[in-house]
Amino acid sequence: MNKKEIQEWCEGKGYEPEFNGEGIDVIIFGEEHARTNEKFRKPQKELTAIVKPEFLLHERASVKTYDSKTRHYGIAPESRANFSKEFDPYSSIIKWADEQGLYVAGIDISLAELKRKKFRNEDYYESEIINQHREKRMGKRIIEYNAKRTTIKPNVSIVGQYHILARSAIHPVLQKAKLGYITIDQTR
Repeated sequence: MNKKEIQEWCEGKGYEPEFNGEGIDVIIFGEEHARTNEKFRKPQKELTAIVKPEFLLHERASVKTYDSKTRHYGIAPESRANFSKEFDPYSSIIKWADEQGLYVAGIDISLAELKRKKFRNEDYYESEIINQHREKRMGKRIIEYNAKRTTIKPNVSIVGQYHILARSAIHPVLQKAKLGYITIDQTR
C-alpha cells in the first residue's frame, strides 16, 4: 500500500492518519486498551490482512514474542531472567497471529524490569517518567524490527492511543532513526 491508498482506507473507516517521514516503514495504531474489542481489532486485522507485515508489534505482548509459523514463544533478552516464557496461548493476539501467519513481538517493558529499576507496579500506567521510558523502549523495538524486515512491506504496531500523541517519546526515537511511519488514532 502506498500513502494514498492508506489515506483512502483510513477515510473509509473515519480515521485521520498522520504521516511522518519518508516512505512507510511502520503503521502504528493507537487504540483504547481498556476497551479493546472488535471496534478496534476488526480494522487492525483488516489492514494487516491487506499489508501482510512481517512483524506485528504489540504493546500488550510486553516483552514476549510468538512465531505463528513455528508456534514458538520467546522473550526479549533484556527480560529473560525474570519473566515467564509463555503468555496466554489462547489470547486474541495469538489467535490473530495464527489466523494471518504473523510473527508477534512485544514492544513494551516488563514489570520485572520496572522492579529492577525500583519502580512500583502501581506506577506502571501513571508515572510520566515510566511512560517516557516505556515509549523510548517501544520506539527502539519498532526500529529493531524494522531492521529485521526482509521486504518493503511495513510492519504494523498496536499501542495505546496515549503513546501516539504529539508529546510521546516514541516520535523523537523514530524520527532520529529516519523511519517513515503513519499513526492512526482509533479513538477519535
